[in-house]
Amino acid sequence: MLRRAVRRYLRAFVVIVALMVTGTATTLYILIHERFPVPFQDTYALNAEFSTADSAAGGEGLPVTVAGVQVGTIRNVTVRDGYAFVQMAIDHSILPHVYANARAKLMPDTPLKDMEVRIAPGGPPARPLRPGATIPLAGTESPIDLDELLSALDTDTRAYLSMLVSGSAEGLNGRGLDVRAMLRALGPTTAEVRQLGDALVGRRQELAQVVHNLALVAEAAGASDRQIGQVVDAGDATLSSLSSQDTALGNSLSQLPGTLSVARTTLTHVTGLADLLGPTLTALQPAVRRLPSALRALGPLAVQATPIVRDGLRPLVEKLEPFAAALAPAVRDLSAQTPDLIAAFHILNYVANETGYDKPGSWPGFLYWTAWALHNTNSTYSTEDANGAVARALLLVSCSTLSSQPEIGAFLQKLLAINPVCGTG
Repeated sequence: MLRRAVRRYLRAFVVIVALMVTGTATTLYILIHERFPVPFQDTYALNAEFSTADSAAGGEGLPVTVAGVQVGTIRNVTVRDGYAFVQMAIDHSILPHVYANARAKLMPDTPLKDMEVRIAPGGPPARPLRPGATIPLAGTESPIDLDELLSALDTDTRAYLSMLVSGSAEGLNGRGLDVRAMLRALGPTTAEVRQLGDALVGRRQELAQVVHNLALVAEAAGASDRQIGQVVDAGDATLSSLSSQDTALGNSLSQLPGTLSVARTTLTHVTGLADLLGPTLTALQPAVRRLPSALRALGPLAVQATPIVRDGLRPLVEKLEPFAAALAPAVRDLSAQTPDLIAAFHILNYVANETGYDKPGSWPGFLYWTAWALHNTNSTYSTEDANGAVARALLLVSCSTLSSQPEIGAFLQKLLAINPVCGTG
């Protein structure tokens, strides 16, 4: 019985667990990419003082880079003594130390002046900076705006520059689409050149080693000229064989640009997928490691819950289906009246609060006088006969009042059917 129940509901259980894991991973991914502070993240604070920090702001994820590699973000920008004070959070696992001879440069990352801080971390024999230390103004550089550049030029140079700008404007008049097409064509090349430059900067030691190794290869090749000649002869024979297949090679080369374009587009999409897939899989590792123990722990629960769901919950749901269908119109009508009911209960709640409020001082609240009113009402109607309760009251009138106002005595004589009182009437 248990085995049949497990086989019956295992697929639904696995689907539910997979949805829970996927939802958790998606939530973590969104929070991380929205710059939600990740707990227990191994970072340390680093400050830098700049003469100006236009367009730099904290909380926007502006990067801090070393040799083109992001090592942190700009956390906050403030003003101290007329200078810009930039606070940064540095990832300790990527950049463990920044030394006292470090330099920082504030640079625009895009044409819209999205800024970044480029750090040259320095090195020994300088001492490492402690967390929270500041790179002084002497070790930082700020971007120079166009107006500052022009103000540094003399009169003749500014005039020549103005003529150059005017001539460029006349030459580019009506050629906006051509310039746009040229800039769009240069965009991928510029991006690739920048990636190449960043890679070369980060691989200076490797390049020096490559040059050294090439020198060793050249020396070894000089001592093996006969073998190299044999290799050249074999290559000539290979190229001769390939030249006899020039038609087929031409067809292959004519199809190569389209193939490379498709491959380049595919690799671009795959790069984005890889960038997203890496953090996602990393975030999923703890959950995947805990999944076997969680499934084992859910085994007894599934065994105990199966009879409850089969014998109790399922028949109850089947019996409640007609009631739920009949209840739908009533729920719909009640939903339409819910706003009015809410308003009425708000008013009732206000009246109850006002009635029950006992303000400070000797004068009691409404509930105190309500009890007295109920007591007096009960005393008034405490007498009854065969026709029901009879109200009773006590009326006190002095003879001086009746003497001064005889019409009151006459009214009481008719109302109460009594003899004349105090000589009136």
